[in-house]
Amino acid sequence: MEFVYQCVKHQPVMSYKRDLLLHQKKSRAAVILGWVIMVLAVLWMLIEYMQDEPVQVFEWIFAVAFFFNGLVTLMGGKGYSADRFFGKAFIRIDEKVIRVKSAIMAREQRIRWDDILYIRYRTNRYEIKLKDNTVKYLYLSKLHFFIVQEIKRVIDDLARKKGITSQ
Repeated sequence: MEFVYQCVKHQPVMSYKRDLLLHQKKSRAAVILGWVIMVLAVLWMLIEYMQDEPVQVFEWIFAVAFFFNGLVTLMGGKGYSADRFFGKAFIRIDEKVIRVKSAIMAREQRIRWDDILYIRYRTNRYEIKLKDNTVKYLYLSKLHFFIVQEIKRVIDDLARKKGITSQ
């Protein structure tokens, strides 16, 4: 009901920021599991080190990987996303530029409002024709419905303000 009310009482939005990486819920079980995995990795290396034979390189690599697995599990239990160590995923729209980085490994797309001739929404994507007659696409198919609606609203408002044809 609140969403309908917001649509009726529409106020222009001039910027939009959205972090696309999901925030994890805290979990006591994941914290405990993370600690257990890390302790097992350390104990295993201590036992290997105390034996008369030298510790193999593979065992060191395996123990370090096991320890980091426990650390990532622990961080997830505390509510931190491990994905944030590897990159960002976001949408930022303001009066100067549209910036979209839909996934951690995806390349960031930047389109300046001054370069746009027209912008057209198609199902789950924007078709943007630039003044140099090239066409760029902003794909929105991996986003939630409400996020797509927010993006459409912001782009329509900014296009209207800048005198850009929007369909």
